[in-house]
Amino acid sequence: MTDQTAWPVLGPEPTTAVTRSFRHLDTTKWLAVVALTQAMQATLLHPFNVVVARMRTTTEKVSFLHAFDEGVKALRMPIGNHTSTYRRMRMTIRHVFRDSTLFRGYGVLLAGTVTSECVYAFSVERFKHELGLRDGSSGPSGVVLSHLGRDFIAGAAATMAALMFFPCSVISTRQMTAGYGLQLGMPYEDAFGTLRRAAKQEQSKTTMLGCCRGLYAGFGAALIYVPVGGVWWLVYGVAKRSLYGLASVTAGPTPNNTSLILSRTDNPAINGAAGVIASGIVALVLNPITVIKTRMQVHATADGSNKSSLRATYRSVCYDLFRQNGYRGFWKGASLTVGIAAFEGMFFGVAFEAAKFVGDVSVP
Repeated sequence: MTDQTAWPVLGPEPTTAVTRSFRHLDTTKWLAVVALTQAMQATLLHPFNVVVARMRTTTEKVSFLHAFDEGVKALRMPIGNHTSTYRRMRMTIRHVFRDSTLFRGYGVLLAGTVTSECVYAFSVERFKHELGLRDGSSGPSGVVLSHLGRDFIAGAAATMAALMFFPCSVISTRQMTAGYGLQLGMPYEDAFGTLRRAAKQEQSKTTMLGCCRGLYAGFGAALIYVPVGGVWWLVYGVAKRSLYGLASVTAGPTPNNTSLILSRTDNPAINGAAGVIASGIVALVLNPITVIKTRMQVHATADGSNKSSLRATYRSVCYDLFRQNGYRGFWKGASLTVGIAAFEGMFFGVAFEAAKFVGDVSVP
């Protein structure tokens, strides 16, 4: 028999990646790990996000290598052999984070990403906790759903909650694409300067209204992420349960759960694979919406310019894309987008489940 004294807090059975829920978590510790892992992910992927944003906002077909090369030109600048080691290191860091343009918009996006992901993680687990399952584990709300229904509703609700930080994405995207493609001629500015320019382009009756319109440019297209967020969690849940099922996971613990590599209860490889499956499918289907949203955020007008005399609409952006590139225009950067999404899904699956494991109060 299993020694029940080892699990005094939450009953006779220890948790697994499949069964661990909100009620098992130390919220502060859990969200701290979520914030740290998301900051790491945002830093690693930011140069690639800059490149793909520029690929989506060009009027012609641009390869990844060409767009990347535009961002690293400053790194070829000679630093000089006469400078000290400390100065050379400082100048190298400056080249990478400022002059290379590959980290434009990093500060705003980092703040928005970390905060929104904490809200997102808390919301999805809280909603899943409130909604019960037909297996008898009814939640506090009294609502009883299947795994699929619960995951879909929780994912959609959490995505909607995270959209409150949408303005950070708009400002960051404008900074990423400043002076490139449809924003050619637009200077790179700090966050407040970018916000002022966005408000001016909207030509609203008041500055406040212009700021609101500028900060939520493309928000209509982003609303499609709400049901898609539900689908992501639905697919992720199915993939995770199926993969652990293939690894012979049972309701209780298994003897080998002390080894993460071989574990059939908390395995990073299985968690990452589930994230890759969900993110790859969703990113491929969603690419046309992402292209439209990105172009709306940089205020792309029907004539392919970025003039403040015309206000972009979804119709004008779609017409512009189709006129210049045909249906292929809606799939700009698709391969890179799916690749980034797969990496993000793998990272999220590993990091999210690891954060829950660290924050689990039932783990001795």
